[in-house]
Amino acid sequence: MYLGIDLGTQSVKALLVNEQGVIVRIAQQPYPILRPHPNYAEQNPEDWWKATVWAVQEATRHAGNQIRVIGIAGQMHGLVALDKNKELLRPAIIWMDQRSTAECEIQKRENWLQLAHNQLVPGFMAASLLWMKVHEPELFDRIDMVLTPKDWLRWKLTGVLCTEVSDASGTLMMDIPKRQWSLELVELYGFPPGILPHVMESEQMIEEATTDASHELGLSSMPRVVAGAADQAAMLVGCGVLEPGQAVLTIGTGGQLSVVTDVPQPDGRLNTFCHAVPQRWYSMGAILAAGYALTWWKNVINGHLNAVLRAAEKVPAGAEGIIFRPYLNGERTPHLNPTLTASFEGLTGRHTKGHLTRAVLEGVAFAMRDCQKTLLEAGASPNRIIMGGGGGQGVLWRQIMASVLQMPLHSVENPEQTAFGAAMLAAAGDGRALADLNWVQMGEVTPPVEGWVEHYEKQYLRFTHQH
Repeated sequence: MYLGIDLGTQSVKALLVNEQGVIVRIAQQPYPILRPHPNYAEQNPEDWWKATVWAVQEATRHAGNQIRVIGIAGQMHGLVALDKNKELLRPAIIWMDQRSTAECEIQKRENWLQLAHNQLVPGFMAASLLWMKVHEPELFDRIDMVLTPKDWLRWKLTGVLCTEVSDASGTLMMDIPKRQWSLELVELYGFPPGILPHVMESEQMIEEATTDASHELGLSSMPRVVAGAADQAAMLVGCGVLEPGQAVLTIGTGGQLSVVTDVPQPDGRLNTFCHAVPQRWYSMGAILAAGYALTWWKNVINGHLNAVLRAAEKVPAGAEGIIFRPYLNGERTPHLNPTLTASFEGLTGRHTKGHLTRAVLEGVAFAMRDCQKTLLEAGASPNRIIMGGGGGQGVLWRQIMASVLQMPLHSVENPEQTAFGAAMLAAAGDGRALADLNWVQMGEVTPPVEGWVEHYEKQYLRFTHQH
């Protein structure tokens, strides 16, 4: 059997699959986000470990001696700083953290995008390290090694300090085309290069879990552990998205459209990262309020989600003239503007809650169309889109999204695609080719609604008019 672990932002999930890729058991355990000051977001790595111990024990109950290989995926960009004794110097600074806004001004250097293939934004490891260098210099000087969250968890499992290409590319200290650290970038930041761990490919085998870790996890054997992947790359694997042109659309709190490429396609409006598959990359457009926009609107009108969506189903495409721009938290792709604000346009006295709800759903879809358009302009053209993640499961929203993007949306049957992708990488490390696993079961396809496509094309032009 294979075990996939997904170290998320709010909880860890452990997923056990058999040799045929059939899910045997899933367990989940939460942990808190610490906010000691405004704009801070931290976590205690020891909380990750305690939650992982519980989740693995629960997922592998009665199967602890049958685990062949473990794969780990996890939240991207975070900073875990260790001293020479491998002790934690401070709580981990995670991707949600906004304290390093001033330090990110370094991105104004002319050669920045050429070197990093991404814009430096708060929450990325390099930005958090720059903040430590300025505001916690004594701790910064004591750093012996920096790890991303899932790499720290793997160190707890194996005692091996390393990273892999997909997570390393999200630190903004990597030469992404060469899939190795960029000494030029590290020098630009003023960081000692010795604090960076060795980089491996995601499928590579690291080491057996230690006796102590195996015992604590309730495993009677010592399974091997692969390098694993960043959560977004693992989700691509878990959706079977391995080849250029294949894409995943994720609707969670935010929204992402990620397209696999065979060469990096840098564009300052997008993120460009290494895929978990060798010699593959992915370009990602991201919006900050997708599921969040619907939750916000539901709370504003004090409505129940199912009732709100039923009301929207009765409204024709286009919400009878209302346009919603979902910039409740600023926006990433393509605007890169943290001060951009949301708005409704075209309101009249005849409009109802149902009209505005439909406009919210359509506005998020138009924002994702912005991502699609930007990806096309950068040379990353999706030829098939899978709807991944837990959001966007309602039929109406899928139909709207397919009609706005003018592409059918495919679904996959396996839940928890990130943890499932980690388990697939474990199998790949065990000598099984990812492309030959055939574990990913495809589900229903949502085509564009013929009568909506032309209408939404006109609405989209209105949506983009002010920008």
